[in-house]
Amino acid sequence: MAEFTIQATIHKMLYLLGTPDARKFVEAYGDTLSKNVEKFVTTGAGTTRAKQKIMQQSSTPDDFQRKYEELKGKNIKNLDSFVYLLSKISEDKGVSEYLSEHCKSKAKTEGLSVNSAKILTETLQRTGPTVNEQQLALLTSELLKEREAVHLHHQTPADLRRSLRDAVSIGNPSVVIPQLPGWVYSRPYLSMDFPPMLQVEEPPTVAIGTLPLNVQEQCLIDDLLFLLSGVSGKYLSNEELHTRYGERRFTFDSTVNQSMSVLISRIFPIASCYSLIARFIEERSSYEYGLVNHALCAAMRQLIREYYVLIAQLENEHRKRSMSLQKIWFFLQPCAETLNTLAQICNEIVQSEAIGGNVLSILHSRTSRSAGDRKSEELLQYLTQSASRPYFDMLENWIYKGKISDRYLEFMIEDSRSDDPDAKHRDDFWDNKYSINRDRVPNFLEKLVDRILNTGKYLNAFRLAGNRDFSNESQQLVYSSRDKQFMDRIEDAYEFAAKSLLDLMVKEKQLKERLKSIKHYFLMDEGDFVVEFLDTAEGELKKTCNDISLHNLCSLMDASIRSSVSNKDPYKDNVRVVLLPYDLITQLFRILSIETRQEKALQLDDPTEINLSGIEALALDYDVKWPLSLVITSKILIRYQMLFRHIFYLKWVERQLCRVWLLCKRSKEHQSQSWFTESLALRNRMLIFVQNVQLYTQFEVIEPHWSVFEASLSTAANIDAVIRNQWEFLDRCLKDCMLTTPDLLRLLSKLLACIVMFCNWMARFIHSTTVHKRTEVLSGSTIQPTLRGSQLKELDSRNRLAGKVVSFDLQHATSRDKYRAALKQFQINFDRYFGQLLAELEHYAHQDTGHRMANVLYRLDYSGFYGNQRKAASGDL
Repeated sequence: MAEFTIQATIHKMLYLLGTPDARKFVEAYGDTLSKNVEKFVTTGAGTTRAKQKIMQQSSTPDDFQRKYEELKGKNIKNLDSFVYLLSKISEDKGVSEYLSEHCKSKAKTEGLSVNSAKILTETLQRTGPTVNEQQLALLTSELLKEREAVHLHHQTPADLRRSLRDAVSIGNPSVVIPQLPGWVYSRPYLSMDFPPMLQVEEPPTVAIGTLPLNVQEQCLIDDLLFLLSGVSGKYLSNEELHTRYGERRFTFDSTVNQSMSVLISRIFPIASCYSLIARFIEERSSYEYGLVNHALCAAMRQLIREYYVLIAQLENEHRKRSMSLQKIWFFLQPCAETLNTLAQICNEIVQSEAIGGNVLSILHSRTSRSAGDRKSEELLQYLTQSASRPYFDMLENWIYKGKISDRYLEFMIEDSRSDDPDAKHRDDFWDNKYSINRDRVPNFLEKLVDRILNTGKYLNAFRLAGNRDFSNESQQLVYSSRDKQFMDRIEDAYEFAAKSLLDLMVKEKQLKERLKSIKHYFLMDEGDFVVEFLDTAEGELKKTCNDISLHNLCSLMDASIRSSVSNKDPYKDNVRVVLLPYDLITQLFRILSIETRQEKALQLDDPTEINLSGIEALALDYDVKWPLSLVITSKILIRYQMLFRHIFYLKWVERQLCRVWLLCKRSKEHQSQSWFTESLALRNRMLIFVQNVQLYTQFEVIEPHWSVFEASLSTAANIDAVIRNQWEFLDRCLKDCMLTTPDLLRLLSKLLACIVMFCNWMARFIHSTTVHKRTEVLSGSTIQPTLRGSQLKELDSRNRLAGKVVSFDLQHATSRDKYRAALKQFQINFDRYFGQLLAELEHYAHQDTGHRMANVLYRLDYSGFYGNQRKAASGDL
């Protein structure tokens, strides 16, 4: 199922349920459902069990059974799947109660009642055979409501034609449907189905029973031939219809000889079938019912012509006085079954109000069920083949030219018909431009529906990319229930279109080179430009987003790329710097909190209220042109961005730890061993942690998954396979990098925050002493190559004196209880978060062996020291 179809269905459902601000939830729920869609296949046993569950919990099981049989007779699609869904809803008490309350409130607002049948039954049971005026008024009001409700769902042929015309005008505004003149429907004598008889004065008809038997037979044959042609006779007449497609009934004089009346009664069903077929052909030949119905009516009309020929031959024999009722019954036997089959088809199509693909589904189902009956199978094969011709013409136009010629909205593929010239550059173009209307898919094409959709989409993408008309050599598709040649031709067309578009992407548009370029910058496989960028832009990145000049950042990034090995990349100009209004952790938690209790709270948070620094807001973007935007969509780029921000932040934290080492190194010569050893030991542990996480991310997660993805590019059969493989690559990278597991992400963010706070604290502490300034003074005064011996001795004594002062300042500062308490707290926090992270990694490594959690666990605790320490603390050792 396409993502657009899922989102449209969710929006409609939320709207019907009265959910306020339904649009806010559509995309979130749509993304979640699209990842969990599975094709549901119903079985007879499963449907029976579902029906039994519903009937057990229903107060009117007979009504449910009756409605199910009615819908089944109308060939409603997905009926069994819907019944299965209802059975699941009936098992969930909370959902059932909510839908029941919503149904009552909805009925109340529309002035209807959901308990009308129940009220009527209870009222009649209480009143018995007599009712008073109040009870009569109640019954009358309820019956009127039910009558209005039924009237709303009942359409006359004129109403149905009008609704079909309106649907076409909305779905295809550029098409004007021709309309038959009103006299076609108002003149009854144009009909071939028992037009009303002219009121003329005729002598009284003699009772046929008073005539001799041979005369009776001749008179009955005259009337019977009229009746079989759709015209009433003298002694055999038709009754008025109560419904448009009701069964035609006939009457005859009660004085007719009994043996003749039996034969006539056997022939009446043939005339009744002809009547129904004639009505169907006359109505469904209107423009509004579409080309498939027109083709079916043309095929039926051809069969009716042969039926007329038979009637003419019977009449010719009757004029020669060589025909009897028994002979007529004998000669009508071959066409009786044909007319009966046609009448059943007409009735089924009318009941389900089928057009387009639904008509073909009905015909195909009957063709499949007729296996073994050669004559019926040939008849149904002929009808289905004839009716499918216009549909297959549309299908050929789509799979060989990528064009939709659907005048009456019958074809399975729909075009969004966007007037926006830049629509093709948006991410949703690939999914929303063309979509499948499942209600128009013939059941014999359901297995190929996705390939049919993609075939035309590939051709259109090829045409839009190359700015030239492109089409495959077309082959005629012919329906056959036995020979599946048309399916093979659809497969051939799909493979041709898929290969053509993939070759265009890979060879002409250089898809592989573009993806490698993205890997250089977003995944930093050539990350020397980041070091250069941090050296030049660190001062700018420490500012808040409001104070940063984005133009300056872009210039610094461009200079860093051009001065690195990435300068040889021909697509380096497509990279640009952006500042996002949220940090990486917030972005990830918003994604992970979908359909959780935290979702509403996170949605209420305003990210602009947080004053982010440039380091936290920095991200890369990449300019992608059509048709590469089919593969490298904005959703794909967001995932690349998240990986980039994760790696970039790790590199920046590593850089801060190295700066702390430089600051500590300056104080080492002043013999401040007590504070230096403790601080440096904690810094080393933090640095090992950050470097191991960084190495694991780049060399044990990204590189192996990239190798698999890169290999799949060479074996991909179509562009959809490339898109699917890229999604899998990014999803696996995000999961293995601990970015999609909330518990791991939370602990990792706490650890990195603890490290950054430690680095800032150390920098503030060292700068708060006189070490930095006095060291600068000393180092500046010692570089004097022109000094004489006495001057050097004096300078050396001054240096020793200054060193003692600096050492005294440091020893005095580090002896304070506040400093030692702060350092101890950093050690405790880091050990606690680190231990919790290792415990969670061990848990997920055992739980999900398909990912690489065990690798980072062994990297961070390669000797087992921390694991043994945890077990000892918990009393396991």
